[in-house]
Amino acid sequence: MNEALKAYKHALTLDENNIISLQCIGWLSFQLDKIKEALTYINKANIINEDDTDILYMKARCFLKQKQYNDSYNCLNKCLTIDGENSTFWCSLGILFAEMDQVLFSQICIDSFSSYNLPMNVFLMPWSLIPSLLKTSLIWAVFMN
Repeated sequence: MNEALKAYKHALTLDENNIISLQCIGWLSFQLDKIKEALTYINKANIINEDDTDILYMKARCFLKQKQYNDSYNCLNKCLTIDGENSTFWCSLGILFAEMDQVLFSQICIDSFSSYNLPMNVFLMPWSLIPSLLKTSLIWAVFMN
């Protein structure tokens, strides 16, 4: 990993706006649990391309790690606005809700892996779905605790 970091940092000396290098350094730093350093590079990449879902996802993961739930939610929400059928984004949103003890919403997001068009607004759901979702959420909450 250190060799990769060196190579990407060298690429930045040649082009400080190399978005691939910025992303890769950010993600490698995240994996090394250097969250502040990761966000520095990821934020630079995000300035270059505000609608890149890979960058937004990385930011969301960093914010989640720092327990900055609102910021993480905003990034994931933008990811899903751009690509609402991406299961990784739905899973991450489910994990975010679980971290916030929002079990029902967490389960809805996780269920959305296989059915991307599941309504996210519980009040728009057919009433017949709500009891089964609550049961599933309770079982999931007990299992996870």
